[in-house]
Amino acid sequence: MEQEITLEYFNLSTEQANATMFLPPDAARACKVEKLAELGITVTDNQTPLQAWIFAMCRANNLPETLPALAIGDAANELCPRWVWFLA
Repeated sequence: MEQEITLEYFNLSTEQANATMFLPPDAARACKVEKLAELGITVTDNQTPLQAWIFAMCRANNLPETLPALAIGDAANELCPRWVWFLA
């Protein structure tokens, strides 16, 4: 039986998802870290914002915190591709 995956994310428009593309890297990271904080997710210095979100979603779904997290990736591709683009 396949596990139902629950994801926490913001439903972003294409413009919102692309907003950080033109920022300097430190400013883009800060924007992403701030958005994740709104979901209660902390990004450590050795993580990218996308990694922090994936690991948080693994914990929320009682999955091992490993990369690649295929179940999370499959659900994210279906439910929130712009969110993943924003975090990448």
